[in-house]
Amino acid sequence: MTADIAFLIDGSTIWYDGQQNFNRILDFVKALAKSFVVSESRSHISVTVYTDNPRIHFTLTQHYDISTIETAINSITYTGGSANTGKALSSVKTSVFDATGRANVPRVLILLAHAVSLDGVSSASQALRSAGVTIFSVGIGNYIKIFQLNTIASDPDVDHVFTASFSELHSLEGSVRKRICLGK
Repeated sequence: MTADIAFLIDGSTIWYDGQQNFNRILDFVKALAKSFVVSESRSHISVTVYTDNPRIHFTLTQHYDISTIETAINSITYTGGSANTGKALSSVKTSVFDATGRANVPRVLILLAHAVSLDGVSSASQALRSAGVTIFSVGIGNYIKIFQLNTIASDPDVDHVFTASFSELHSLEGSVRKRICLGK
């Protein structure tokens, strides 16, 4: 499959084993990214981490091989803070998909969230979906709100919303990849 795939990672404070659980999220992102053929002509990957403000670690046009993507992900540090998911969704739309995305390939956003957003998510997620982005919401841990994940994700929710504990996050890799490849 060829696609523009953006990962949006919640980097806000994790109340239990913060660094270890953040590393589990990064490992999930690396494993999922490795399951796609990444090259200049095939899939492109982007990673943004958000807390109070989003930080784009790399756009869709910065790395065209999985080795440099893994190196870039390995350099991401856990900082903690609050979760402003709506602001991060808007940033990914303008700074990732609008600025570096391709018009002729499927666009996919994978949100990995473990906290409830402190700002609104509805209009930002609708703007992404209206721009042709398929959104998958992955809720991790005990402090998520399914309603908020459903609001962000593309419909139907049963195909686009996943949940797991931090320790079981890896078990979702196959299911998420399958849904992306099915284009649902």
